[in-house]
Amino acid sequence: VGVVGQDGLDRLLRSAHLVVGTLALQRKHMREACPLKVREAVARGLPVITACIDPDLPDDLPGILRLPADEAPIDGDALVERAIAMTRDVEVPPTLRTHAVSVLDWRPKLRRLSDFVTGVVHR
Repeated sequence: VGVVGQDGLDRLLRSAHLVVGTLALQRKHMREACPLKVREAVARGLPVITACIDPDLPDDLPGILRLPADEAPIDGDALVERAIAMTRDVEVPPTLRTHAVSVLDWRPKLRRLSDFVTGVVHR
C-alpha cells in the first residue's frame, strides 16, 4: 500500500502477464476513456482486458479483449480462457508495442494535431 515509484512499477509490470483496465465506466455514465495504465500496458506489450472504448485501441487489435460495457454478468470461465490465449500468443506483445509506437506515442499524436491546426488555418 502506498505510492509506487517508477522502479516499483517497472518491477510489477515485468512480472505481469495481463492488465485489467476499466470495466465499469458505464456506472459513471461514460463509455469512452483513455486510461494511462492501459496505454502503459500496450506500450509494454501486455494484453489488456477492458470494457471502455478507447479511440486509439481498435476492437480488432490483437491483445485487447473488450468486454461489453453493461451490467450483464461476466462469464468468468470464458474470460479466463480468452485471457490465457492472449497471454500465450507470441504475436501479441510485438503487435501491441508496434501499435503503441505508431499511434499512442506523442509524435504521431502531435502530427495529427499539426495537420488539424494547419487545415483550420488554411480554410
